[in-house]
Amino acid sequence: MSTRIWQEFFVCENEDELLTITKENNTCKKRTEQFNYGLCYTYMCSEYRKYPLCKFQLKAKHSSDGTYQLYSSEFHDHQQRNTTTRLPSPIREDIIKLSDNGIVPSQINKVMKTLHPDLSIGTKVMNVARAHRQKDRSSIKFIQDLQQWCLLRQNVPPPNKRHDIFIPYNVANDVNDLFICLTTRQLLSACKYSSILAIDCTYKITTNELPLLVFGTSDYNRRFYPMGICLISTDESADTFRTLFRGIQQWASAVNNQAYTISHVMADGATGLTSAMSEIPLARRLMCWFHMIGKCRKHAKLIKDKKKWLLVEQDIFSMQLIFDDRIFAIASRLILLKWSVDAELNDFRQYFEQEWILSLPYWYEGAVCLTPSTNNGLESLNGRIKKDYTLRNRLPLSAFLKTARRMLTDWSKHSEEKD
Repeated sequence: MSTRIWQEFFVCENEDELLTITKENNTCKKRTEQFNYGLCYTYMCSEYRKYPLCKFQLKAKHSSDGTYQLYSSEFHDHQQRNTTTRLPSPIREDIIKLSDNGIVPSQINKVMKTLHPDLSIGTKVMNVARAHRQKDRSSIKFIQDLQQWCLLRQNVPPPNKRHDIFIPYNVANDVNDLFICLTTRQLLSACKYSSILAIDCTYKITTNELPLLVFGTSDYNRRFYPMGICLISTDESADTFRTLFRGIQQWASAVNNQAYTISHVMADGATGLTSAMSEIPLARRLMCWFHMIGKCRKHAKLIKDKKKWLLVEQDIFSMQLIFDDRIFAIASRLILLKWSVDAELNDFRQYFEQEWILSLPYWYEGAVCLTPSTNNGLESLNGRIKKDYTLRNRLPLSAFLKTARRMLTDWSKHSEEKD
């Protein structure tokens, strides 16, 4: 691997100027490192998925006087676009038309498989339909009533009312600008015992197509402890997760009278959440092993020989069992070197290196100790939300808020029993 050549690029007076410069140069944060002289941020082309040959990077070194020395390496190269797994536009348009006529995704999926048997469609139908519904979702009626409802519940209950619902933070301007967090004293008490935060979103909850963000933590016995829920306008924006990261550290510290700092974040591969990790630069961004291996299996088609894929999958399983960062770094280099010998593995090797070594490398057992390597506990809770509380119906917002209060009270009391 060739050594990069870095050239002095610019000196930023503050963080705002740094964000402006990195945005102007079409980059996104790739890595945060802690050195003796301070923090160092590395940025890469924000369109690296579309243009994998683009090697342009920026590096920002934070000085003690608050300035950032910026260095650049290589240039933007957008000549060759990567092959995409996105559905062709005519098929996407057909899916949208069927969705507009009330056809559910499972039925649309059967139609598409019949019309296009050679295409790998899978969950893409659901994703297209959901994205289209969110664009045209209905507005929230009586927004002022919602704001008043939140205002009446923003005060933290006294210590003897541990199961009372309160709203530590809320923004309720319209359907596209919404963030309402609901929790209890008892639920937030889990922060006293774990600094690992697990996050996941579930859908099909309200008639407004608002995602529900659920967060909590797990113990070493793999039991999941919910901390609260957030009704949000979108789960694709990094600002949503930045708000949560900033907020929960403040809320938990105030309620528990003890400092709370997030050390690890467990989630799926959501890009918005990955970008928001800049809000907590010293925390490690964990990748759910269940989601990771599922993504790899979806890309198994990059290897035409099925027997070779089974050997590659066995290598990945062996890597996942590693319990040390240094050993994982060595093993990943050796595995990539092993795969590079076979030309038929080249496409998968490039995908694996970019996604699971460079972008989201913390999916192995040793990435964090005494905690599950998957988000399955939280995923299971999401299933129980729909089974036991919404009854798999999309509820009007007013009905959902009542259901959410009952649900959080149940979680809170159950959490106390587990203590």
